[in-house]
Amino acid sequence: MKRDGVKLILVEPYFDLKTPNAIARDTGAQVLSSDAFVGGEKEITDYFKLFDYDIAKLKQAFDTTK
Repeated sequence: MKRDGVKLILVEPYFDLKTPNAIARDTGAQVLSSDAFVGGEKEITDYFKLFDYDIAKLKQAFDTTK
């Protein structure tokens, strides 16, 4: 990950974060938990809003890891 410049570890919210957080500590990457279901957050009321929400989180994470 260090050699290839990987800065982001994407996980789904129902998985334990222990391993991704350990990898992030060792590599300097950021862990991002994405929502996988409609209703996972108050504003995610349909499938299109789910994609909009996750894409916005990804963009924000990529913007901060440059």
